[in-house]
Amino acid sequence: MHPSTMLNITDNLKRHVYKLSHEIGKRDIANYENLEKSKIYICEQFESYGYKVRLENYVIGDREVSNIIALKEGMKCPSDIVVVGAHYDSYDGPGADDNASGVAGLLELARLFKDQTADCAIKFIAFDSEEKPHFATESMGSRVYAKGAKGSNKNITAV
Repeated sequence: MHPSTMLNITDNLKRHVYKLSHEIGKRDIANYENLEKSKIYICEQFESYGYKVRLENYVIGDREVSNIIALKEGMKCPSDIVVVGAHYDSYDGPGADDNASGVAGLLELARLFKDQTADCAIKFIAFDSEEKPHFATESMGSRVYAKGAKGSNKNITAV
């Protein structure tokens, strides 16, 4: 990889982490406005790379939350799906390392793959509500996605 490409990747990762953790801050159901700002930011990033974004909305209490899904179509085996995911909520702090860094990696991978040909479909998914008090419950975004994928017989070959 060319050194200037690495610099661009590093700058992009830092920019995403800073935006989520410092400019937006705590991202959870108690800080719902920030959770929504994060959702908008992630959607805008995916869309800027040319992806169509789909929200998988569901309700926790009286709040609507969303998994954010950007799809890279597969060319040889389009029904085979690889899921690349990270969660965008945080717990008890701005969440630079949990999980703004994971979302930064997710966004940067989506950007790097945008002009590449993929054999199978790649779903880049930013999951909501993975942290306490939702951790290990049915309201975790990844569980909501997995349950829906299983119910519709999606052929997920790797996560």
